Amino acid sequence: MLVTLFAITTTASRSQGMLSGFMQGSGNTGTSVSYSTEQYSKYYIGDSLTDNPMLGTISTRSASLYVVGGLTSFLDLVVALPYISASSSAGYWETINGLQDISIYLRGRVAQFKTEDGSTLDVMLGGGIATPLTNYPNNAPVTIGHGSTNLDGRLIVQARDASTGLFVAAQGGYIHRSNVTIDRGFDVAVPDNIDMSARIGWTGPVYLDAWIYNTIGQSGTNIGPGVPFPTNRQSYLQVGGTAAWQLPFLPELSINAGLAQILSAQNVGKSTRFSFGINYNLPTWGGMQL
Repeated sequence: MLVTLFAITTTASRSQGMLSGFMQGSGNTGTSVSYSTEQYSKYYIGDSLTDNPMLGTISTRSASLYVVGGLTSFLDLVVALPYISASSSAGYWETINGLQDISIYLRGRVAQFKTEDGSTLDVMLGGGIATPLTNYPNNAPVTIGHGSTNLDGRLIVQARDASTGLFVAAQGGYIHRSNVTIDRGFDVAVPDNIDMSARIGWTGPVYLDAWIYNTIGQSGTNIGPGVPFPTNRQSYLQVGGTAAWQLPFLPELSINAGLAQILSAQNVGKSTRFSFGINYNLPTWGGMQL
């Protein structure tokens, strides 16, 4: 199934890329390996755009493993694990690389409305946890994450037209983040976030979509002298698109590519991200009998 793995074209640490509106199906398992690169030379202090010659261009590269399995016809298990490297082109900042946060999610369809021609409206609930696997630095402008454990709950709604393959989807969620210990030896609060996204696309031999994503920090500080980076309130508005192609000579295999751009933000780099991935559907195993 081509459409179930397009979400991996967004960085796995971004929750809006973890759960799509397409259920996997009982006993079906999809895997994906992806690579993405993201760069910025300007960043927002509060909502003011600036740059810093002592940072230059900050680049982040990640390789991610993503697995989604259909436990039943209405319940999926999703696991993602990224390896990330972050570096700057100026200053004396050390390149940081390593495994980041493992994410484990469940997605359940709680209602489905179907027309005579097979068009559907699905309502889903999702929830999960993301927690660090390594003790990476978290209090620097060049790093791979906050180091917090995150609890995420979300509502997903998707409508798909059976005759054309067109679909529209929307979701919203709340992400609670734990406190973290920084290098100064004390704990600080990492702000929670509310996020919302919308997606429109087409499914067929080729998958295409366009999406918009907005995440809003619920508290926190602005970047400034002596301010711990994990305490910063991070919000941003981002747009992007995805394309995927199922190989006709090997239908279990597909390739995808994506592009994303931050339009506005608070305490976040104004970045552009490119990504591509290879998806493979494993043999059906039957699913759980519930």
